[in-house]
Amino acid sequence: MSEATPKQSDTSKTLENGDLILTECRQILREQGEEQLRLYLTELREQVRELLKHGQLDPKRSMRRRKNLNSIIEHIIQKLQAQDKSGKLLAASISKI
Repeated sequence: MSEATPKQSDTSKTLENGDLILTECRQILREQGEEQLRLYLTELREQVRELLKHGQLDPKRSMRRRKNLNSIIEHIIQKLQAQDKSGKLLAASISKI
């Protein structure tokens, strides 16, 4: 009887630590700005599709199907900016209590 073995995925297209990379992206955005983040994400190439699976960046899974990596990168930057802004608003509202 043969056992089913899990398929080995292509490691060049998967992210082991997507949440860790997202944290790094947030840090780059805050400290160095949008343009540096864009360069960083461009260096990831096809891995940006994998990054969408983390941090609620693509809950409807619609962005992953896009062919244009630049539009995916723009989407990630917009989402991270919105999350950062909402986090600051939440922190400000908590500090007022």
